[in-house]
Amino acid sequence: MPLFTSSFSRKVPDKGFAKKILFSMVLGTFLVLLAENIARMKGLEPNVRDSAGLWASQRALASDLGRNAVLIAGASRSQLGLDLAVLGKRLEKVPVQLSIDGSPFIDVLENLANDESIKGSILVSAPVEKMLDDQKSKHVQQWISFYENKYRGLWQPKIEERLKANLMTLSSLYSSMVPPELWPDILFGSRRIYPNYLVTRSNRQRDADYTKVKMPMFYLRRGLRHLGKSIGDNRFSSVGDFEEQVVAEVLKEKNRLKITETNISRLKAALQKLTDRGVKIALINFPKSGVVEKIDDIRFPKTVWKQAQDNLSVSPLVKFIDYRDYESLDFNCPDGSHIDVSQKSQFTHELLNVLIKKGAV
Repeated sequence: MPLFTSSFSRKVPDKGFAKKILFSMVLGTFLVLLAENIARMKGLEPNVRDSAGLWASQRALASDLGRNAVLIAGASRSQLGLDLAVLGKRLEKVPVQLSIDGSPFIDVLENLANDESIKGSILVSAPVEKMLDDQKSKHVQQWISFYENKYRGLWQPKIEERLKANLMTLSSLYSSMVPPELWPDILFGSRRIYPNYLVTRSNRQRDADYTKVKMPMFYLRRGLRHLGKSIGDNRFSSVGDFEEQVVAEVLKEKNRLKITETNISRLKAALQKLTDRGVKIALINFPKSGVVEKIDDIRFPKTVWKQAQDNLSVSPLVKFIDYRDYESLDFNCPDGSHIDVSQKSQFTHELLNVLIKKGAV
């Protein structure tokens, strides 16, 4: 007879319960995969949501890599126009996408200039109107603040952002911004999802497929947005009529941009800091076409680009590349403002040919 007995008896696992758990897991996985496949059949694609956290993950990478990085700053033109795989393969460096859609680049460039660990070459989408000192963005400043105060030097946000980005790359359900109340009709009803022409990758590269948008309406809307105002009742008999009316409206404008040493002092100071520690910088005027090009050729003619070049040549390490100077860079942009995904690889190769010849990377 035992001297004592324990009140904690070892229970033999219930095989039936274990089978139920296993069955539930298999069934749950099957249902998730079924829903994922139905969603994709209805037109939904994986699409990484750009965010302060995702940008911060790339910003941290820029500091970690030092001279082994090639950094990209700007807005949508540099985010849509550059193929990171091509950049990485040809330069044998890691491309880091720091462009922020719809935003000026100066805040980002100043942040890089103030960080001594930034030593990689920098490619900047730099239209002249975005060079001015008054170009500030609360949105960009919030993203930089997130990196500096809630991401930099911490391991938990790095793991979290990496997991989120990878999962969004794999799952259209997880990455979707579709309201939950629409899911039953999407998965089991007749509702379809219109294809998204714009897709973001986990490395923040964005691809624009303009075969998925309705032309010429998309082109007309882009042109009016670039113009910054409406024209009459916004009714046009043809694309040619639209372009003629836009040009006539721009020609009425009296104030013309002039680049002087006083209105680009912030950019000049950032370039000086970066080049003082050996960083190569290319300021690039990315391709435009159609009505967008017509607007900018009036508002910001070649003489303004020359003014910027004269005032910002703080070092031989600063190079200026204007697509208008190179036939190989004069690509047709479907919406007038951005490179199509089908052109991205070729354009990146052509731009690299120019950059390498000028010693800019």
